[in-house]
Amino acid sequence: HNGIIENFRELREELALKGRTFVTQTDTETVALLAHQYMIEGASARDAAEKTIARLHGAFALAFLFDG
Repeated sequence: HNGIIENFRELREELALKGRTFVTQTDTETVALLAHQYMIEGASARDAAEKTIARLHGAFALAFLFDG
């Protein structure tokens, strides 16, 4: 991703409450873990990407790559 995710701290807090752990303090990691969380909850890769983008506030560009 390129840009700034203005609400990444709030998203991190939400993910932490769901038991997700973080290795870095970056908004990039937060975006990846949010998409992954949606997939864990049953979303397809495309739906997870769409749901993730809908939650992000800021000016940014994203590219999603999924295995399989």
